[in-house]
Amino acid sequence: MKIGIVCYPTFGGSGVVATELGIELSNKGHEVHFITYSQPVRLEALTSNLYFHEGTVPEYPLFKYEPYELALSSKLYDVISKHKLDLLHVHYAIPHAYAGYMAKQILKDNGLIISGTNKELNLVEIIELKNHPWFVGVQFHPELKSRVLNPNPLFKDFIAASIDYHEKK
Repeated sequence: MKIGIVCYPTFGGSGVVATELGIELSNKGHEVHFITYSQPVRLEALTSNLYFHEGTVPEYPLFKYEPYELALSSKLYDVISKHKLDLLHVHYAIPHAYAGYMAKQILKDNGLIISGTNKELNLVEIIELKNHPWFVGVQFHPELKSRVLNPNPLFKDFIAASIDYHEKK
């Protein structure tokens, strides 16, 4: 599977967790692409299936802070399109959520389907991709209500699609 991870590249917190997750996924054979403004500090070496894509932030003298969200949105679109990512993990920080939203708007023309929303908060909760055997991205946490003998339907469907994909290879 080709996976993109957007996180803060610094010490501590969610950036470390996301980096360790990416390293472990690459060790299991997945192609992992980190997309952020500098190489994550815990990402000591890149390998044949572990990549780093720098989102360069242009300097604008009119702004007190550079528009990182725009640069990241553009880089996300480029990496998703060029490397045909199957999954994008966007850690929850505001600039990342905004960049994910902008990339989503751009990708709508390429078959992105918004299949679930939170009308109360005006948030996208579930997305799918047309012309993909199984792509579902969710904002909520189905793992919190899943149990070994009673898994969330998303997990059952994902496992079934994975087995089907593997058998067709």
